[in-house]
Amino acid sequence: RVINTLATTCLLYGYQLKKDVIDEEVVRMAAEEMGY
Repeated sequence: RVINTLATTCLLYGYQLKKDVIDEEVVRMAAEEMGY
């Protein structure tokens, strides 16, 4: 499912960027990576 893949990608980006909160910036980066 797309939402599960998006959530996983968000968590990976958040970890790489050392974010405490997954914010809109991280979600947009993950969505772009997925082609959305």
